Amino acid sequence: MMSSYEYARLKNYFLKYLSREEFITMLSADSIESAIKSIVEKPLGAKLYEIIHLRTYSLNDLYRIIDHFNNERIEFIMSQVNKKHKRLLEAFNKIFDVINIWSILSCLRRGKKPSLIYPLGKTFLLDLSEIKDYQQLNRILPVDLKVLVDYFNIYGIDDIYSIIKVYDKLRDYIHMDFRVRKVYGFIRDSIFLKLCLSLEQSPSKFPSLIVFTHDEAIEACSVKELSNLPSVIRGFNPIYSVFSDLLSDLFRISPSHELFDLGISLYASNLSSDLIYSDGELVVRIYIIGIAEALITKTILGALYSGLNIDDLKNIIQRWWVL
Repeated sequence: MMSSYEYARLKNYFLKYLSREEFITMLSADSIESAIKSIVEKPLGAKLYEIIHLRTYSLNDLYRIIDHFNNERIEFIMSQVNKKHKRLLEAFNKIFDVINIWSILSCLRRGKKPSLIYPLGKTFLLDLSEIKDYQQLNRILPVDLKVLVDYFNIYGIDDIYSIIKVYDKLRDYIHMDFRVRKVYGFIRDSIFLKLCLSLEQSPSKFPSLIVFTHDEAIEACSVKELSNLPSVIRGFNPIYSVFSDLLSDLFRISPSHELFDLGISLYASNLSSDLIYSDGELVVRIYIIGIAEALITKTILGALYSGLNIDDLKNIIQRWWVL
């Protein structure tokens, strides 16, 4: 049982995140600069203000700042918690590292510049700018990422089926309590589903799933039009019944894989509302909400830049943001 001091210290993290009202205020601003100035009292807003205040910038510059800020925040949280809780966060980070390592290896095999799919995990910290082959990659990888490469050397990278086999090999969720496992499973399985759909690959079998059944995964990965996905997953189980409502709201803007990622992050933060009964659960919730905050902020800045979908995003934030 955690002390009242520890509980208060962890809960204080949530006060540093952007609230529903602050996101709505950003969306009501007449420019990106005004939107950022409206959140300057929060850590992410202060970091962004440093950029717009000091020099010219592009939208991609702001995106990069947000990604770096979020990863630095995760690293800081890991440095403040005990080893057990750090391992929990590393397990969540590994969801993204597995996919990023797969992407890097796939790019190198095709003779392309290696790139990440998600700006998260230890892979985000790698300098891939000079990497042109497997040998160069191997020299810069920490031991735990080399293990992932070894697994892909065993299972191959030609088919995304290998990703779920690597997840199955890791089995990071085994020692999680059921509330944390539910959120972990939702993120992991949903991201894999998104990858199936974006690459138009539908594996015929899955060795390990957490929140999907085997048949549900096959059915979802076989969807031809992304706009049809919400109606397909609505009947799967209670988790995906509600998630389908969120996806429906997002896909009214556009049935895109980028908004699918936003939906996963938003709904994971909703699921994390149950993570309040131990300091380990609170640490995971802090991690999940931080990722969601970063992705929502990027989406809002993109909407302000284009001048599109402002009212739709306001409605989504009003309905689905947890703070």
